[in-house]
This record gives sequence, C-alpha cells and structure tokens, in this order.
Amino acid sequence: MPDLKTECPWLKLVNSQSLQMALRNLDNTFTNFLKGRGDYPNFRRKANGGSFQIPANGQVDFEKGTISLPKFKSGIKAVLHRRFKGTVKTVTIRRTPTGKFFASVLVDPNQQAETLVPPTPDNVVGIDLGIKDFLVTSEGEAVANPKHLRKNIARLKVLQRRASRKPQAGASHIRRELGRISAAATI
Repeated sequence: MPDLKTECPWLKLVNSQSLQMALRNLDNTFTNFLKGRGDYPNFRRKANGGSFQIPANGQVDFEKGTISLPKFKSGIKAVLHRRFKGTVKTVTIRRTPTGKFFASVLVDPNQQAETLVPPTPDNVVGIDLGIKDFLVTSEGEAVANPKHLRKNIARLKVLQRRASRKPQAGASHIRRELGRISAAATI
C-alpha cells in the first residue's frame, strides 16, 4: 500500500483502513470468481463515486447530529433518523446518482435482543396494498396513491430523449437530473 500511495498521491486523501477494505472486497470478489460463485469483477473508476467503508473508526453523536470519521474529526452534519446503542463496527458512505450522500452504520448491540410483545386483537391492524388506493387498513382508513411516476413521466421522456442524442461525456448533467427525477418517481 505505501508504494501505491507514492505512485498515486490522491490515495493519501483517503483513510488507510478504507483502502484496506477496498482491497479486501476485491480479494473476496476474485476468490468468489475463481471458485465459480460469481462473475468476473467489473472495473470501478474513482470518478464514478459509489461507496466506501470505514471499519471501526466511526462515531455518531446524536446530540450534535454529526458522524465523525477519520479525516473528518470535526464531524459531518447528518440527519440521524434512528438512535442506537452499542459499538459502531463499520460505516458505509454511499453516493446516489442524484448526488446525495447516505451513511449506513453497522452496530454491534452488545446486549440481548428485546423480547417482542405477542400481538393481541387490540394492537393488530390489517393492511391491504392496492392500486386505486395505496393502502387500506382494517379500520377503514384509506391512503391515496401518490402516482409519482405519472407526475414525472413527461419530464422523464424529454430528458431521456435529450440524453440519447448527446455524446456520453456531454450527457452527464442530464443523466444526473434523470437520476433525480427517477428517484422521485420511485418513492
């Protein structure tokens, strides 16, 4: 790894454990390929983004709303939607095609799982998923179908037509907007 860092100086910008995880993932992929459990690995270039893992060094501060990672010790502001107890094992940072970043935190709870309360007729609700109504509960409550795709289909058609006529390099900003609209349509 030190030889690669002298050859490619941009590798020094990244946490060394993240680089080791990338090598471990590559080794697992080739091992699975050679044993017949998977396909030949695809080349992933640095510019495509994607995701990376940070093992054992992530810290989450719920009061400040930050995630602290190596090379970002002051913390990165985050929307933390779920509290957890336990030690952080791995933090995976992922970038979506729309340019948003998400962090998935793998936690070892260090405790026994909570026992679940068995359902009783008082606390059970039946849910029916449908097309006309998105869902209907057994209590008669109906939620309307938002139909995100139908709302965005005209804009998707225009952008896909525009992207298909441009060379690959010139269509990157159009493809980014396509990803954003597609993500909104699938919510």
